[in-house]
Amino acid sequence: MRYAAVTLLLLLALPLLANEREESSDTSIVSLDSLIVTSRRYTAGVRTRAFGTVHWDMTMMEDMPKILGNADPVHYAQMLPGVQTNSELRAGLNVLGCDNAHTQYSINGVPLYNVAHLLGIFSAFNASHYPSLVLEKTPMKGASPMRLGGSLDMQLPDGVTDSVSGVLTAGIMSSQGTLRIPIRQNTQLFLSGRGSYLNLFYGPLLKIDDSQLEYSFFDVNATLLHVVDERNRLLVDFYMGQDRAEVSDKDYYSDTRAHWGNHEVAVHWMYDGRGEWKMKHTLYNTRYFNRFNLDMLDVGVALPSSVMDFGYKGRADWRGLSFGADYVHHSIQPQDPSVRSSFNVVATPQSPTFSNELSLWGDYTREFSSKWQISTGFRYTFYHTGEECFHEADPSAVVTWRPTADISVSAGYALRHQNLFQVGFSSIGLPVEFWLSAGGTAGRPQWEHGPMLSLAMSLAGGRYKLSLDAYYKRLYNQMEYSGNPYDFINTVYSLEKSLLHGDGRNYGCSLMLAKCTGKLTGWVSYSWGRALRMYDYPQLSGTFPANHERIHELDVVATWHVGRRWTLGATYVLASGTPFTAPKSFYMINAKVMAQFGEHNANRLPLYSRLDVSVNCRLGQLTKRCQHYLNVSVYNLTYRNNPLHYYLKVYEGRFAYKPLNLFLSIIPSVSYTLKF
Repeated sequence: MRYAAVTLLLLLALPLLANEREESSDTSIVSLDSLIVTSRRYTAGVRTRAFGTVHWDMTMMEDMPKILGNADPVHYAQMLPGVQTNSELRAGLNVLGCDNAHTQYSINGVPLYNVAHLLGIFSAFNASHYPSLVLEKTPMKGASPMRLGGSLDMQLPDGVTDSVSGVLTAGIMSSQGTLRIPIRQNTQLFLSGRGSYLNLFYGPLLKIDDSQLEYSFFDVNATLLHVVDERNRLLVDFYMGQDRAEVSDKDYYSDTRAHWGNHEVAVHWMYDGRGEWKMKHTLYNTRYFNRFNLDMLDVGVALPSSVMDFGYKGRADWRGLSFGADYVHHSIQPQDPSVRSSFNVVATPQSPTFSNELSLWGDYTREFSSKWQISTGFRYTFYHTGEECFHEADPSAVVTWRPTADISVSAGYALRHQNLFQVGFSSIGLPVEFWLSAGGTAGRPQWEHGPMLSLAMSLAGGRYKLSLDAYYKRLYNQMEYSGNPYDFINTVYSLEKSLLHGDGRNYGCSLMLAKCTGKLTGWVSYSWGRALRMYDYPQLSGTFPANHERIHELDVVATWHVGRRWTLGATYVLASGTPFTAPKSFYMINAKVMAQFGEHNANRLPLYSRLDVSVNCRLGQLTKRCQHYLNVSVYNLTYRNNPLHYYLKVYEGRFAYKPLNLFLSIIPSVSYTLKF
C-alpha cells in the first residue's frame, strides 16, 4: 500500500512537472504511455474493528469445513477470540464470559429467541441467504441491543441483479438452496430453503448413549427488495424454521419429544440522503415456541413455553450523530407445566406476562485530530410489566488514539441493562430453556458495567493484523435455575423456589494474529477468561464458576487456495473443560433414583479438542454461467471423545455414572453445490 500511495502522488504531480518543463527552454516534455498502480488485495473474509467487532463475508463459508453439509455462521463465530466454543448439542454464543441468553441473535436487527438446529450442532441461519454478518462482542454504543453480552446480526441482501442466479447444495443428511429472482428492473426476490432427511439413511447411527434419536428440521427464508428510487429502498423479510426430536430410553421406559420453532416477519424502509441524512425504519413481529413432553410409565409431563414480540425500530444518521427509538411489546409464556400421574403431584400453573419496552438512544463521534477520536453513547429505557415500572439509563464512552496509521488503541466503558431472563434445567440437546420478564418472580432487571481496552496493529504492510482485547464486567441480578424434570413428578413444583438470584464477574483477555492477504488466510487466537457467579443461599453460598466457563481456549482457522480449482480449509480448537456438579451418593426410594450432590460446579469435564478439515473442488463449468463444486469435510478428524456432560444411568439393577458423548465421534460429510 505504501508503494501504491507514492505512485499515486507521482501521478498527481505529473501535470505540474509537465507545465514547468514547457516554460523552460532547456527542458523537454515527458509523456507516459501507461501507469500501473499495484496494491495488496484483502482476501480474508473477516474484518475486525475496535473491541472485537467483526464483519464476516458469508462467501468465506464456502471454503470452511462443513457439518453434515452445512457451513454454519454461529458455529464459526465460536472460533473468534473472546467467544467460547460450546460443546456439541449446546447451542449459542458465550461472549466475554456472558451467558448465551445475554447474546442477541437477529436478522437485520430483528431478534430471534432460539436459533438452534440439529440439537445445537448448527444454527437456523442458512449462510447462502445472507451476504454478511456483524458480531458485536459487547454493547459499547447507545444503538446496541438491550443485552449484556454480544449481538450477532445477519445482514440482508441490498443489491438488485438483472438475471436469475442461485446456489443449490445437496448433502448426505440435508439439502439447501437459494434463488435470486429479478421481478422488475428495480425489484428482486430472494428465496432460500433447507431441510433434513437424517433418519432416512442414518437412523441406526442416531443414538445418544443407548437412546434412539429421531430428528428432522426445516427452515425457509423469503426477502423482497424494492428500490423505489435512488434514495429509498424497501425490504420485506420472512423467516420460519421448525425442529422435531424424539429420544427413547428403554432402560427408563421413557419417551422425550420436543417441537420448537421460530418465525419472523419484518418491513424495513431505508432512506439515503446522499451524504447528509440516512434513516431506517422497521416494523416487525417475531415468535418462538417450544413444546416439550416427557413420558415415563404412568407419568407424563408437558412443559410448553413461548415468547412473541411486536416492535418498531427507527434510527437516523447525520454526519457524526446517530439517534433513534426502539419499542417492543413482549408477550411471554413461561414454562407452564402440566402433569399426568397416578399419584399425588401438583404443578403451579404459570400465567403469561405482558410487558412494554421503550428506548431512546443517541451516539456521537468526534474527530479532534488525525490521532484522537471520542465516541459517546446514551440509552434511556422505560420498561413496564404488570404493576411494575423500571427506568434505566445506559451511558457509554470510547476514546481512540492512533499514534500511527498502523496502530490503534481504544479504551471504553459501558453500563447496560437487560430486561429478559432465560432459564431452564438443561442447555444441551433439547431446548427446555424458557424466558421470563423482569418484575414479579424474576425480580429486578439484570445489569452490568465495566471497562474494556483494545489494541489493533497492522503488520508487514497490511498482510497481517494483530489485536489484543482486555475486559472486566461486573454483573448484577443474575439468575440460575436449580430445578430438574423430576421435580414435576416427585415434589410440589414452584417456579419461584427454583430460581436462584446472585451477582457475577467476568474478566479476561484475548490475542489474535490474522493473515489478511494471499492464498493462505486465517487466524490464530488465544483467549483467557473467568466467568464467576456469587450466590447467598443455604444450599448455594459462595463464588462458583459459571456453567459455560472455559478458562483457556486456543483457536486456529485457515483456508488455502491451491490453484484455481482446489481450496483446503481447517479449524482447530483446544479448550479447558466446562464445570459441572458431581453427585456424592445415589440411593433409591420407592423405585426412584435419588442423588446427593457435592459442591456446585467443583468438577470439570476433560480438555476439549477438535480438528475439522475440508477439501473444496471446483469441478468446472457446466454452462457459461453455471459452475459446480464438490466438498468433502470431516468433523472431529482426530476422533476425539469430548464428553457433553456426566449423567446417572440405571440398567439391570445397577448404577452407572459416566460421561455422555455425541452420537457420532467423527462426522464425515460430502456435499455437491451448483452455482448459476
